[in-house]
Amino acid sequence: MFVLSPKSLSREAFRKYGDYQNIADPEEGFDPSNPEQFIPDLMPVTLGSNSLSFSVLKIRRRDAVLKKLEYHAYCGEVIFPFDGDIIGIFLPPTKPGEKINFKSAEAFIIPQATLVYLRPGTWHLSPFVHNTDECTLLCMLPERTYANDAVMIDIPEMNWLKLK
Repeated sequence: MFVLSPKSLSREAFRKYGDYQNIADPEEGFDPSNPEQFIPDLMPVTLGSNSLSFSVLKIRRRDAVLKKLEYHAYCGEVIFPFDGDIIGIFLPPTKPGEKINFKSAEAFIIPQATLVYLRPGTWHLSPFVHNTDECTLLCMLPERTYANDAVMIDIPEMNWLKLK
């Protein structure tokens, strides 16, 4: 029998096995004055010939009006609110050059600890807090998706999407 004494987790001690990240309080830290703060690629992971990267989005209570949208053409996205419920606004994918039907937008309350998969092309952006003043979300995408597969648009003011 081998008797093991647990060690404190440190990068130096754990490096030979992998890496770790405190998602709720990353070393880069969050700016409390920023209502939407995205910290990308905190934990890139290789899965065979594919990669997945874990990023963090910290959202705080703000005007519940969506003025911008984005989509990812070549990959889906997974979001996971782990310390509060959120409200996400989503629109179906459109073909390149196709006019967006803003009337097709839907809002959903996503409970804390619910894993949500967004299909490629789904229009979305930062969700809104629902039952708390701030929430931290884990976002899972291929590494650097925000730089090479993120199409973002400004919504014309007459089509802004406001929550009740």
